[in-house]
Amino acid sequence: MEWKIRHEQNVRTGNFYINKDCDRIAFLYYFEDPEGVLQLIHTFVSDELRGQQIASKLVAYATEYAQNNKLKLQAICPYVVKWFERYPDKKDILV
Repeated sequence: MEWKIRHEQNVRTGNFYINKDCDRIAFLYYFEDPEGVLQLIHTFVSDELRGQQIASKLVAYATEYAQNNKLKLQAICPYVVKWFERYPDKKDILV
């Protein structure tokens, strides 16, 4: 099944997420600092979605979002740090 990733942003916080029946079953939470850097803080994937590369898709989506909006990323979440180690060609977006 192909899951739709959505984006929600408040004043300085936001997340990229997947919903099922109005419940968030996967998300990547961030804080946007005053310089426009999205600090990727926490990744969660429910047991139902594990093994489907959902966390990787969330980080890839966040990376694309940042590129399209001329933002930078800071990897704080341990999963995100490892993701950028696996995809070194994407590291140019990191601060």
